[in-house]
Amino acid sequence: MSIAELPTELVLKIFSYVEGEAIWVLPRVCRRWREVCAGMTVKAEIRWRKKPEHFWDMLPRFKSIQSLDIGKWISVTDDYVSNIVNKCPQLKSLDLSDCRRVSDVGIVKIGEGCPQLQSLILWNCFKVTDVGIVKMGEGCSKLRKIDLTCCSQVTDVGILKIAEGCQQLQNLNLRFCSKVTDVGITKIAERCPQLQSLILWNCFKVTDVGISKILNLCPLFLSNLKQQN
Repeated sequence: MSIAELPTELVLKIFSYVEGEAIWVLPRVCRRWREVCAGMTVKAEIRWRKKPEHFWDMLPRFKSIQSLDIGKWISVTDDYVSNIVNKCPQLKSLDLSDCRRVSDVGIVKIGEGCPQLQSLILWNCFKVTDVGIVKMGEGCSKLRKIDLTCCSQVTDVGILKIAEGCQQLQNLNLRFCSKVTDVGITKIAERCPQLQSLILWNCFKVTDVGISKILNLCPLFLSNLKQQN
């Protein structure tokens, strides 16, 4: 029996083992494979570093994608993010590192349209403010990791909402979020008991008050700290 004769369920199972950018080859092989891909949810992380126009050509060929890394696409805008959200409502992981044109408009769209999201990386997305982060806290309750490095406009307002709405949070990176204070960090400690990693480099307004709360109320964080030492 050739692969062309295999039932669709088995072909989907085989396709699920294809990783990375190789996934984009599948719908180009033949009509049958295109039809199979049209009903396929891609679970492996897709890291795209080629021309954006090729990405937009390939994205509609799959039912949905759960993990996507388009970091360092300087051309990515809020419209791009909106298109991704519309096509991938089951998205669980999204890396927008250094996508400097993305603003609260795109982040709000993620908060409204990706309720399954568990990981969001916004490193150097310096246009993002509390407006977008608040919406993330309201709409992404399953969030476990968020990287806000260099999102210097984010304040305690956004962090409070993340603490309230994302109580499964495990990893929080606030490097260069210099407006965050003990108020936000204390709320994280009180509402996010599963926290394991917290990066506060260059957060000058955070003092021993906030750090003490983390150490007292987040046992997994303290455990990881002891292991590192």
